[in-house]
Amino acid sequence: GRSVVFETAPLEAALEIVGAPLIDLHISVDDETALLSARLQDVHPDGASLNLSYGLLNISQRGGSASPRAFPPGGRETVRLQLNDIAHRFPAGHRIRIAISTSFWPIAWPAPRRKPVTLSTAQSRLTLPVLADGSKLPAPRRFGPAIAEETHAVIVQTSGGRTRQTREDPSARTVEVEVERAKSQYRVRATGTEVTHQTNETFFIQTDDPNSARIENRSDWSLSRPGWNVRTKAVVTLASTEHTFELSASMEAYESAALVGTRHFAFSIPRRLV
Repeated sequence: GRSVVFETAPLEAALEIVGAPLIDLHISVDDETALLSARLQDVHPDGASLNLSYGLLNISQRGGSASPRAFPPGGRETVRLQLNDIAHRFPAGHRIRIAISTSFWPIAWPAPRRKPVTLSTAQSRLTLPVLADGSKLPAPRRFGPAIAEETHAVIVQTSGGRTRQTREDPSARTVEVEVERAKSQYRVRATGTEVTHQTNETFFIQTDDPNSARIENRSDWSLSRPGWNVRTKAVVTLASTEHTFELSASMEAYESAALVGTRHFAFSIPRRLV
């Protein structure tokens, strides 16, 4: 996706923000929908940057997701992105950066067409929730005691970590992100049930084709007690065309080592300005 970056001069004094940054963008796009993303960053004097918060907007939902309406092709409007709440202190000498792009894969599904978005900087604005000198935040609240019938209802035997690997092929213009969640195992004391699960997710896209986006999720669950052992293996795939989302899934169920059931289904879902 296309992106532009704006950056302040080094701050003369530290700046603290608490709340949701807002960015108003005056845009024009020759399409009925497009995706906008904005990322707020803290840039250190050595050039290293820290991501602080981000916001996403499908411009056809600029009036709310309950009432999407097509953007007038060639029209101009000011749209607002609200970034996630953040509490942060920018030290003196650091820079504030805002990066705006028309994609944010794999966090957000890409718009169906690659149409450029024209941004008018003179009519656009970033508003930061600056904590003024002398302001007092509300007193912190303490959490009450945890609500649980039994503090050791589940005994964790193995807690799987997560690894993330990105593979890029510049010649084919493809990006593949693989997220592996290692095997986890725990026992439910009340029933003596041993539970084991492991999942893997793959996010694939060809950078010049938004409708090549594809997500595949594979999961493996097993439950067992003395004399009883069941297992499920499932694969769920999400892809898209210019006008539809294509969802398919399959599941295999086993009792001990015997395959006792399968299920396969597929749906085609209209995109409706998504």
